[in-house]
Amino acid sequence: MQSGAKPEMKCAVSPVIHVVGYQTSDRGIGFENRLVYRLDHDMVHFRQITTGSIVIMGRKTHESVGKCLPNRVNVVLTRDQAYQSSSKEAIVFHDIEKALKWCALEHPTLTIYVIGGAEIYTATMPFTNAVIATEISGHRKADTFYPELPDPFHLTDFEDRGQTYDRISCSEVEYCIKLYDRPPSGGD
Repeated sequence: MQSGAKPEMKCAVSPVIHVVGYQTSDRGIGFENRLVYRLDHDMVHFRQITTGSIVIMGRKTHESVGKCLPNRVNVVLTRDQAYQSSSKEAIVFHDIEKALKWCALEHPTLTIYVIGGAEIYTATMPFTNAVIATEISGHRKADTFYPELPDPFHLTDFEDRGQTYDRISCSEVEYCIKLYDRPPSGGD
């Protein structure tokens, strides 16, 4: 496999996968299993784009949310073979490729959004078509970071959103939304 190329999935349908998340200027996303920012307007944006879709998240993210996200198919990834979610609606997988194949076969018309955490972002990057990143100006203490985007992702859209209220710092912060796309493979 070439560097940056997607691994081959052996299923009839190749799902459309988008990663959605936020990061500080230095790619920080979390501290002690909590978000470092909680932006009102970004939460509305997140809800708008992920409602009616599939959300894939790691066990820690699922547990920090505390429930399944409504009006979405919730897929939880974990290495813990004995793990059972307290949410009966959660579909638990222990292998990313099996999870993606299941999504493609059971819900072929739904877009998949990967919503965290850092390990899941990294594990799904080879399969990802696009990244929707909310970037926040500034820095916060973080112990969890968003991975660097590999080649050949490139910035295709940018929207400066101005200021919004951060519920953690109780202050206004500057942020923007960036869309990064991966060109289709195949050398066309």
